[in-house]
Amino acid sequence: MNKIYFNNSENVKKLGNELEEWLGTPYRHFCRVKGRGVDCALFLASVFVNLGIIKKLDYEYYSKDWHNNSLKNIFLINFKHNIRKNIANGLKVDRVETAIKPLLQGDWLIFTINSKHINHSAIYIGDGKIVHAIQNRGVIIDELKTWKYYMKRSYRLYYV
Repeated sequence: MNKIYFNNSENVKKLGNELEEWLGTPYRHFCRVKGRGVDCALFLASVFVNLGIIKKLDYEYYSKDWHNNSLKNIFLINFKHNIRKNIANGLKVDRVETAIKPLLQGDWLIFTINSKHINHSAIYIGDGKIVHAIQNRGVIIDELKTWKYYMKRSYRLYYV
């Protein structure tokens, strides 16, 4: 059985510190600069790059309204590409069936909001709360119950 990465208190502390540094960062499409601007996809990816979980980012540019005009699910393609190609050695990500297993701190959540495509992401921090970057509010702590209806998938990080 694989060991869950965020069951380690040191990893949880590093995640908490990293997320705290991002709080209040304004929402800016296709940006990833702490304190200056970030969108939801690049927020999630940047957190995991900064923690050394993903070695680098290879995101293709996407327009602000890509999810309304594209036949491809660009968000999910970029997400899976970066995980497969750039995850640090000794780690892997698996999809979690939340109907069977409860969410755990550090799980990656992806959502479909007003679109046929997955177009939003967040990090679960426990106690029914998520951290995400959202238009007009920036990087915030939010209640998962507000977003649960839109949640399509969750992923968990493991040591291999």
